[in-house]
Amino acid sequence: MARSFTIPDLKDDRGRVPHGARVRATRTDTHVFVEEALVDEYGNATFSALPTGVDVSFHATWGGTTTGLKERWFYSHINAVAEGGTGASDAATAASNLGLGTGDSPQFTAIELGHATDTTITRVSAALIAVEGDNLLRASDVDDTPVNGQTAVPASSNWAYDHVDAADPHTGYVKESVFTQDSGILVGTGSGALQEETGATLRTSIDTYSTSETDSAIDTDVATHADIDAVADDTTKGHATFEADDFDDALGKIDLATSVCKAVAGDSGTATPSTHQVTVAGTAPISTAGASATVTVSLDTDGIDKTHLSQDFGATGGRLYNLIVEPIAGEIVRMLNCGESAFTAVIAGTPTTTSVVYDGEAKESMFIGLNAGADYWGRIIIHNATRSNSRKVVSMDVDTNTITTESSTDDWADNDVLTTQSQTNTSARYIDIDVSAEVPATTTAIYIFAVFQDNEGNLDTNRNLYFHPYEAYNKGKRQWISAKNALDSNVLTFPLKIVNQKFTMALWTGVVDVHVVLAVKASLEYADT
Repeated sequence: MARSFTIPDLKDDRGRVPHGARVRATRTDTHVFVEEALVDEYGNATFSALPTGVDVSFHATWGGTTTGLKERWFYSHINAVAEGGTGASDAATAASNLGLGTGDSPQFTAIELGHATDTTITRVSAALIAVEGDNLLRASDVDDTPVNGQTAVPASSNWAYDHVDAADPHTGYVKESVFTQDSGILVGTGSGALQEETGATLRTSIDTYSTSETDSAIDTDVATHADIDAVADDTTKGHATFEADDFDDALGKIDLATSVCKAVAGDSGTATPSTHQVTVAGTAPISTAGASATVTVSLDTDGIDKTHLSQDFGATGGRLYNLIVEPIAGEIVRMLNCGESAFTAVIAGTPTTTSVVYDGEAKESMFIGLNAGADYWGRIIIHNATRSNSRKVVSMDVDTNTITTESSTDDWADNDVLTTQSQTNTSARYIDIDVSAEVPATTTAIYIFAVFQDNEGNLDTNRNLYFHPYEAYNKGKRQWISAKNALDSNVLTFPLKIVNQKFTMALWTGVVDVHVVLAVKASLEYADT
C-alpha cells in the first residue's frame, strides 16, 4: 500500500514559484529512489506512491545549469509508537502498530457503543458478557432442544421447547408425560406441590359430590342451611317445590301448606291433614293446618339477613339500595360572582395547620364569593402538587391571599405548588368537591339541585357548569347545565354518582361573574351494610 504526500507552496529566494522544478523522493532507510514529481504553477509537488511507515527525503532542484542550479531539501517523518505516534501513515497499519489490527486481540474493561454511555458492554466472567449489567443469553445456557430441532441457535426465535421427551430443568412444573389418567386434574397439596387426582380423591379435595350422591347430598345441605329437617321421603327430599298450582291467583301468594309445610313434615298433601309449623327467624312459630292452609310472611328492613345476602350473592352482586328522598339541610357550595377553574398558586411563607398564604396565583377569581359558614358544608379540595397530598378549603380571602382549610398535620412548606385541578379526573378545569360532612360512605349517588346564572350579562362566550364522577374522565359520564339567557337563573336537578364521598365539577364560564349554588335533594345508598 502506498501513501500520498504533498510539498506545498515551494518558492525561490525571491518568493517566486520555480517553474520546471523537479522534486525527487528517496527512502531514508535504504536511500532508494521512490518517485519524482514536477512543481505545479502553485508551487505544489504531489506524490502518490510513497512507502508507508518509512521516512522519506525530498530533493527539489531548478535553475537549468550547474552553476545556476538551485536546490532545497524536505523530509516526511513518520512518528513511531515510542514517540507517541502510530508508526504508520494509513489507518490499517496504524491500528496494527497499536495492537488494534484485525489480527490482534486487544483487551478493554468496557466498550461504549455509538459513543453512548447507555449501551456499555462488559465482561462478567469467562465467556460471559453483559450489556448494561444484563447478561447475554448464550447457546450453552439453553439445556433443552427446541421443538424444530434447532441446535446452532436455540435461543433465537426457537423458544418453544419439547418438555415431553427432553429433560425438564423446571422441577416445579408438571410435564405432559405425567398426565396418565383420563380427566386428571392438578390439585394443590398445601405443601407447595401439585398432584394429579381423579374420581373420589378429586371430589374430596374440591369438596363436591359424585353423580350418584348429588341429589340427596345437596338436599341435605340445603335443608341444613335453611334450618329445615331433611325428610326420608324420597318424594319431597326435605325441600319445597313451588309449582303453578301452589300459587293462588285470587290471594296473589303461594300456598305454603302444599309446598313448604308438606316438605317439612314429609306430607304428600293427600293424607289426613296434620298440623305443621314453619318458623321464620325473628318471629314466633307460625302454625298451619293441612293442605288447605296458607301462610304469608312479611319482612321489614330489619328482617333482611344482610350476612346471608353477602354470602349468597357476593359483596356487591346482591346489594340492596335505599332511595332517600329527603333534602340535606344547607348547601354543598354557594359561589357568587366567580370565574373559571382551576385555581393555581405557590405557597408564600410557612403555612399553619389551618391557614395558607399564597402568591403567583392564576384563576383566583374561581374563589370570589365562596360562601363560608355552617350552612355550606361541601369542601373544594386544594392539592399540593409538590407534596402529593391535599386539604379541604373552608374559606378564601382573595384580598389577603389567604386560604383557610380544615385542620391538617401535613408537610406543606414555602414555595410548594398548589392547584384545585382534580388529580383523579385530570380533564382541564375539573375540581374535586368533598361531601363527606353530610353524605355517608354508603351513599352511591345524590340528586343535585343546581342553580347557574350568568351575571355578566352579554353571553359573549359559552357559560357551562360540568359535573362528573370522582374517577377518570369519560365524556359519556359528564352532565352539565348552561346559562341560556343573560342574567336568568338556570336550574337542573339530576342524579350524580358519588365515589369516596366526592364528585368533580368544572367551571367553564369564560368570564368572572357567574353564580353557582348546589344543594342535595335526595340520595341513593346501600341498605345492606
